[in-house]
Amino acid sequence: MSKLLLLTLLAFTAALAIAQSTPTAGEHWWRRPVEEHEDLHPSNATKGHFLKWAKKHTKTFHSTELETRYNLWKKQVKKVHDINNKRTTWRAGMNKFSAHTEEELKNHLGAFSLPPKTNDTRPAPKRFRPDWIDWSQRSAVTSVKDQGGCGSCWAFSSSASLEGGRAIAGHGLMDLSPQHIINCGNLGACNGGDPLGAIRWGSHNIGSWGDVPYVGSQQGCSGVQSQVNCNGYVESRSGSDEDAANVIAGGPTSICFNVINDFFSYRDGVFAQDCPHGCNHAVLAVGYAQNCQNSGRDCYIIKNSWGSGWGKGGYFLIERSQNMCGIADYLGRPDQC
Repeated sequence: MSKLLLLTLLAFTAALAIAQSTPTAGEHWWRRPVEEHEDLHPSNATKGHFLKWAKKHTKTFHSTELETRYNLWKKQVKKVHDINNKRTTWRAGMNKFSAHTEEELKNHLGAFSLPPKTNDTRPAPKRFRPDWIDWSQRSAVTSVKDQGGCGSCWAFSSSASLEGGRAIAGHGLMDLSPQHIINCGNLGACNGGDPLGAIRWGSHNIGSWGDVPYVGSQQGCSGVQSQVNCNGYVESRSGSDEDAANVIAGGPTSICFNVINDFFSYRDGVFAQDCPHGCNHAVLAVGYAQNCQNSGRDCYIIKNSWGSGWGKGGYFLIERSQNMCGIADYLGRPDQC
């Protein structure tokens, strides 16, 4: 069998596997209505309920801080109740962050100042794109990870985008190593970093998760075999939701936006709230859709790196309109992998 024919058959097989893994539209969670839960009323926010929450989320507090944590938790109970009473397009809930201080919450982000645009900017080509796409249903997205209290979201976002590029090219779905990027990329660590710079570095360097497991702090750099060889790169820095969708239509995309405190309590629905633009948290856009969860809103479908117990199994939706929270300001993905 000729080498050209073999490569053609391999590419066709990979494309078929991706196509066959796509479920019917009815199976997509982002098409289902928001699930309504009965929230704990602030008047019932007793210490007993607090201790049940702590046990559920495996929280242990020293006796000297117990009262402080309880008071933080009570404030969050009221915040969740107030948000959900507004009956907007999204719902809040109590989760592992519900007794965190503001400083502790910041540790789960990855503050990053957007660099000036340069001649190296590579916009996505204008193309026909479908009305919706969800790469998590096309064997191009690995399981949800948890960055912990290290501001390494940028490394998780970029490694996940490289995972998608590798899978779409027919090389199989593999967990790549955000830790390797942190250790060797010279692009940042637990105080934030450049997700798009990490994609460019990782396109010819990143090793597997198995070779460099995540430990949540910067370690010494050691050489491992690269699992990716991507010769192309596309990005959008225009602030246009249409341009962003053009990029995402080609594969899972590293994307960043400005997280406000309310977002930590996201449980379900299409997040839509006034917030300044910025890039303090990088995530993975796995798709986009219309009339998400019967809200009448278009949305981005996003994989976070806060564990599968947060949001909708580790995912969330955010409105795809008017560059919500700056989400269309800085995004990119590898190409030609």
